[in-house]
Amino acid sequence: MSDHRLSITVCLSGKGRSLENLLGHIHERDLPARISGVIASRPDVGGLEVAQHHGIPARTIISRDYASAQSLGEAVFDQADAWEADMVLLAGYLSLVGLPRRYINRVVNIHPALLPAFGGQGMYGRRVHEAVLNKGCRLSGCTVHFASEEYDAGPIIDQHSCVVEMLDTPVTLAARVFQLECQALPEAIELLAEGRVVESAGRTIILPPAEADSQRTAHSDDDLLSRWLCPGIGQEDAASAAGPGEEALSRPKLERLPAQLREFEPVMARNPLYLRGRWGIAVRQREEKSR
Repeated sequence: MSDHRLSITVCLSGKGRSLENLLGHIHERDLPARISGVIASRPDVGGLEVAQHHGIPARTIISRDYASAQSLGEAVFDQADAWEADMVLLAGYLSLVGLPRRYINRVVNIHPALLPAFGGQGMYGRRVHEAVLNKGCRLSGCTVHFASEEYDAGPIIDQHSCVVEMLDTPVTLAARVFQLECQALPEAIELLAEGRVVESAGRTIILPPAEADSQRTAHSDDDLLSRWLCPGIGQEDAASAAGPGEEALSRPKLERLPAQLREFEPVMARNPLYLRGRWGIAVRQREEKSR
């Protein structure tokens, strides 16, 4: 796990259950994050009481006070900057906000359905679960994704699913999906804190866990990347990995694999959360050695 703790500003419009869940993971399970502040869409939401109870700075920013999603976004992200946030979490936040360039891939949303199904404007809370049941879906779940300037349309980071039971109601399905959210959101934040989530061309790549120090010294970065792209096969054991009648994966083919992954490095370098991860540090160290 990375030593860096992501500073997160949480935006909410409800009771603050996701905020409470995150705080529990931070305090009891050492999730590498801290809540720098809370932004509420209304002054009467329960999430403000959660923030006050934990001594977290909070502010109410009402969307109708702003002429556009862009101006609302400026207010939200200026406040996040003031709290020195690494990322912003939309945890049941019901207003669409314009994203400034500096916050692209730094804003995460959690949605109570398996996107891209049952997303979009007006699809939140009970409405989502009613729609799932009305369609007769056999599965539902939750999605953690990077936010974009469209409702529920950004690149997906993680999804958890559950079976829709025959006797489910919107209330029982919502309760089951929320339990999944309580797992998926901390998992996604841990991946982000470790710099393992990289966005490219509208999709995310989850990088492998940081290797133990002994493994890093025993293998070159290129070999570790080859092992990721061809799990279980390194340059030194490609021939022995081939089964009867199978052609061994040749050394030249293996040597091309890291070059394929390096195509993503410029994208990684533009990801501010990636740069904080240990994988990003390894790439920078390799670049410095080559200079």
